Amino acid sequence: VAPEILAGPLANFKANVDAGLITGPKQLAAVRELLDLHQYQLFQGFDLPGTNDARKQEFLNQLVTLDSYYPGGLKAYRAKVQQLVAESKANVNPLEGKKLKAPKGEELTGPADARFKELENIGLKNANKVAYALPAGGKGERLGVKDGIKPAVPLDLATERPYMQEFVETIVSIQQKSNELNRENIPAALTIMASPDNRDQMVALVSEPAVNQGLRVVELTGDKFEHPTVLVAGNPAAGTIYVLSQGKVPSVKDVNGNFFTEPGDKYRLASDPHGHIDIHQLIHLSGLDERFATEGRQHLIFIQDTNGPLRNSVLAGLGSSVANDLAFNFMVFTRKPKENYGLITEIQNPDGSVDARANVEYVNADRLLQSEGGDVAAPGSTDSPFPGNPNQYIARLAEYRTAAEHLGGLPELIAYKKLVDGTRTRVEGNSQDVVYRFPVEKVGVTKVDPRYFIFSPAKNTVAVAAKNESDKKPGEGMQTAEAAYYQGQRLRLQAAGVQVNVDGTPVKFHGVTVPVGALVSFDGYFGVTTDEIASKIGGNVSVSNNAALVLRGSGIRLENANINGALVVNAAPGGEVTITGDIANKSWALVGLTDAELVDTGVPEFLRIRGYKLVKNETAEFNITEPGRYVIDGNGLRRIGDQPISVRATTIVTAALTAILGLAIYLTFGSPVGIDAAAGFASLILTVLAGSTALFSILGTVIGAASVDVQKGTVLSDIKNEPEFNQALVSRVEDFAAGIKNGDKPLKVEIVPGILARADKANNTFYIGSGLLKNGSFVGNIVRQALLYAVLRHELVHFSPLQLPSTNFVFRAINEVIAWVGGSLAIFLFGFVLFGVAINRGDQSNLSRGIDQATVNLGRSVASFADGLRTALFDTSNTRGPSTPAFIEIRADELNLGQPVAAGAAEGALSNDEVFRRLLVELD
Repeated sequence: VAPEILAGPLANFKANVDAGLITGPKQLAAVRELLDLHQYQLFQGFDLPGTNDARKQEFLNQLVTLDSYYPGGLKAYRAKVQQLVAESKANVNPLEGKKLKAPKGEELTGPADARFKELENIGLKNANKVAYALPAGGKGERLGVKDGIKPAVPLDLATERPYMQEFVETIVSIQQKSNELNRENIPAALTIMASPDNRDQMVALVSEPAVNQGLRVVELTGDKFEHPTVLVAGNPAAGTIYVLSQGKVPSVKDVNGNFFTEPGDKYRLASDPHGHIDIHQLIHLSGLDERFATEGRQHLIFIQDTNGPLRNSVLAGLGSSVANDLAFNFMVFTRKPKENYGLITEIQNPDGSVDARANVEYVNADRLLQSEGGDVAAPGSTDSPFPGNPNQYIARLAEYRTAAEHLGGLPELIAYKKLVDGTRTRVEGNSQDVVYRFPVEKVGVTKVDPRYFIFSPAKNTVAVAAKNESDKKPGEGMQTAEAAYYQGQRLRLQAAGVQVNVDGTPVKFHGVTVPVGALVSFDGYFGVTTDEIASKIGGNVSVSNNAALVLRGSGIRLENANINGALVVNAAPGGEVTITGDIANKSWALVGLTDAELVDTGVPEFLRIRGYKLVKNETAEFNITEPGRYVIDGNGLRRIGDQPISVRATTIVTAALTAILGLAIYLTFGSPVGIDAAAGFASLILTVLAGSTALFSILGTVIGAASVDVQKGTVLSDIKNEPEFNQALVSRVEDFAAGIKNGDKPLKVEIVPGILARADKANNTFYIGSGLLKNGSFVGNIVRQALLYAVLRHELVHFSPLQLPSTNFVFRAINEVIAWVGGSLAIFLFGFVLFGVAINRGDQSNLSRGIDQATVNLGRSVASFADGLRTALFDTSNTRGPSTPAFIEIRADELNLGQPVAAGAAEGALSNDEVFRRLLVELD
């Protein structure tokens, strides 16, 4: 440094150096580089030794960090700045002599497209061997976010879930479903690149249980990210979120590329993140690419931090990569000319060979497309021939690991117009430019339409979004992003067979027009593919334009439902919910903020950046926290098999009278043996009938409780000759129903899943559970036959020809007795079968022995009957049975048929409760 400089502007700095300010070789090297670059302005404001010495050390250490982060150090970075500025001034075309052509690849037209569904299913099959990467180093200033970071902004007001929660839920739900499909248990993996500007807020965000979805959260730090810190223990078997922070590069704000300190802080060099390109360096330095390969992963999916429709296209994109053997796959959308998005192009050499398939930044589009007339529409179209780049792409891990080792020399850019205007900027790199390190013949594109279904970012404030609209450009604010999310969900439902208005009605909020329709928000657990969502739609389902439908959980199903209001269903794992019938209420409405509210800091920021709020006029909300089977309709929520148990008063009275009569006969004639055997036997039968009614009334009423009101079933004739149904039982139902008439109307029989039986005299219909008529094992068919007989006698009596007008007491009494006797006998018989099967573990010989013993004992004295029942049920000589009496409790919630039964220990080691559970599965 020239002596006059040292004696003048740098006098104080020299005094600090003489006093021992510089404490190591790295600090010395960084200072020398800056002085060699004549960046004296950075040191001119130094205080004399003894003042702010700690801040001076912070400044020097920052210089060391910046010098070590950029390849080649601060000198190489300044040279890159000057090179890019010179090229911009000279209007240099880096693709001089090359031609840009529109790339060819998969073109998908939405979730109803047959090819889209095919690729989705291929993607789901391969999705458990994927890791995800999210560059998220910004804070969201352009969007108007001041109180947090962009990924913490709620994606939709219907749930107020932040973007990050939507991403993690999508990743975890896809991982779970793919693992189930492949019968594997590979944990989920997400890498987040934060920055020093937002690291603390990012860590706080992903530490929230609702956001991390139970995954472990680990932060990697150190020069090579060799120091892992577990922030949230979570469940490593479910997956891990890795947080890494990118470094920064010096900011510049003039065409000479000079560095400067932060306004108001002379000991802080102005710096900004280098751009998304750094995520590749971080993944490689941390060793995550190697870890992912060791875990058997095959692809990395890179996503964008505020692109809400991620779930809509990610599986189709992965399926396209697999089906087309792509090492690098750009997910793209239909772009309009002059839009502020990069163009994916095929760059051809003069001889026609393909040099690369890569992104061209929109700021360079006109210059690089001069030979094609600039960034203009394709002939006969309003769309650009070049698809747009949403910064969502898929890289095959094998080729990616090689690419990540050779990142030097990739394209970089600088916003030259900002330098001309004196606005702060920096050299940056785009993550998608890593494609230049992939073999060009293995690079492809997958375009998905409509655009809102794949890409709708949140970037701009309300004012900027309104200006964009007036300039005929996409608004790209939170209003349009949220509207696109709902619209994409409506399109998903429509493709699955739901009647819904996808396009909605245009509504303007503070100069920004959005399509307002049904506010549909369902999570990835409900469904991730068109086929899966369609499997949860049955019959006629419609969602009105003013409805709000929030579905969260994998066990939710809509069947013959009309949603004309706000319905929120949160179902925990194991909760199986059928939504049916009419759901109607005053619903929700989006209401614009007033001008005063738009600037009122008392209004939540996530509303002010939208320009509207959600008014919840009326809501039908159901939170299901326990496993079980449920029905939601216009009357609310009911749990199948757990309804209040009630017995008809006449049945109780008849049973009591019979018990009294039986006891009187017994006391009069004495023991039911010897000379009074006939009378004794009669007393025994009457007493047993009364006792059976008492003993099995709970079972009988649970059967009734397990029956629910239904909307529509399958006609009995439709299952004739179907192999999955037991035709003998089908015929028995037909025989029972054939002679039953309600007046002149023949009885209708319909088959409905999820119930046992339901007699509906008002509609002259008998509903019977399809599970009762299915073919099953030997034991299952015996149980089905007994239970079918019981429910038929119990329910069909309501249609008996003896049932005359209610004023005829005699006939009502006769009908009641018939109902009670038939039902009691059937349920009593079923009780023996049930307990015999349960105790004897389903073994056919023991089953027959138990039933025979109980039947023989039934004709003996009360004492021998009780002893015979004990022998049949708890005979200690039966080595497969328990050695001591056990009591099986019949609970309503155990009639949740169809629950999976875990593979237990050896058959002989099963408890009675486990046997009973297995029996209930047989019933289904």
